[in-house]
Amino acid sequence: MSDIEKQGFYSDIMISDKLSTVLNIHKGIKTNRIDITKKVLEYVKNNKLQLDDDKRLFRLDNNLKIAFNTTDEIISYGNLQQFLKNCIIKI
Repeated sequence: MSDIEKQGFYSDIMISDKLSTVLNIHKGIKTNRIDITKKVLEYVKNNKLQLDDDKRLFRLDNNLKIAFNTTDEIISYGNLQQFLKNCIIKI
């Protein structure tokens, strides 16, 4: 991927150790926001955290609450990036 393509959501980042642990990703690995978002969505699906009555929302289990540093119980997919920004380390 060229430098021009590595901007925005495709730019190289690392994630916090807490989120790495939750998502079962090796700590210190370079990745991008697209891949991390996919991993979070996979985690939500595998742990059946999506609400049955409104598929746009999902519950935060204790692991995600700790990783996202929040006490919120439910968030929307639309707000996910706001929570992820606290877990991202730009490199």
